[in-house]
Amino acid sequence: MMTRLLPWVLLAVAAVVYTRQLGDMPTYISPDEAIIAVDAHALATTGQDVRGTFLPLYFFIQVPNSERSGWFTPVIFYLSAAVQSVAPFSEAAIRLPSVIVGLTSIGLLFLLARRVLGNVWLALMTAALLAMSPALYIFSRYGLDYLYPVPFVIAWAIALHRALERPTPRAVLLCGVCLGLGFYSYAAAVVLTPPLLLLSMIVLWPSVSTATRVSVAAAGFVLMLVPFAIWFASHPDAFANTASRYALYNPQQLSALQGLREFLSFQNIERMSADRKSTRLNSSHI
Repeated sequence: MMTRLLPWVLLAVAAVVYTRQLGDMPTYISPDEAIIAVDAHALATTGQDVRGTFLPLYFFIQVPNSERSGWFTPVIFYLSAAVQSVAPFSEAAIRLPSVIVGLTSIGLLFLLARRVLGNVWLALMTAALLAMSPALYIFSRYGLDYLYPVPFVIAWAIALHRALERPTPRAVLLCGVCLGLGFYSYAAAVVLTPPLLLLSMIVLWPSVSTATRVSVAAAGFVLMLVPFAIWFASHPDAFANTASRYALYNPQQLSALQGLREFLSFQNIERMSADRKSTRLNSSHI
């Protein structure tokens, strides 16, 4: 009985620590937090973003008096809208969705560790180490989406472990579904989730009797990406806009394929390495 309560005790303690003075630390709302919060508030109150689009898949952000613009992934907006629909609009409410994501990650890691290690105490220690990690604590207190892929990746790992034990079509499908949903959690998840899907299929291959059943994971992933495909077809400039936002290449001069080749070129990698080295050196003198 005691061991069953301990995971909940851990989550309760983490919740108290993670929410303490949430509206005061960090001391001010960052510009991106404010942008997301305003759109989420509009979504919670009207069902539309600030541009008047009803239940958008991606959110277009144009910073006032600035050339900065881009498409933001939807998970943080809808989770924030859900929180703001029941909580008063405040600094703490803006950041509470990230706390939920952090606590969910802790709980999911406990479940994963218990499955893999087969020991409740080791699973508790694993989850406690994650709860005490500075990165999780800090990013759980910002109303930003840097942390949002984590629970989806852990859920995928749980589904993959389950599929390895009992490779039923439902278990294999769930691997792809977790990654497909995680695709919408953060910009980097667009390039993170496809390799994880490929890894799933490689790992499952010896355990699954036919190639058709392995492809069920891909089917789950593709199914989740159907809304994205429809949205992308109606927003063909989204890729170039994102590339320009992150300075991946110049979309006005190069196509997507040329931009990818330019980005992966030796000269560009050398330039980025030099820029990063210069940044480290400058930071060391501050």
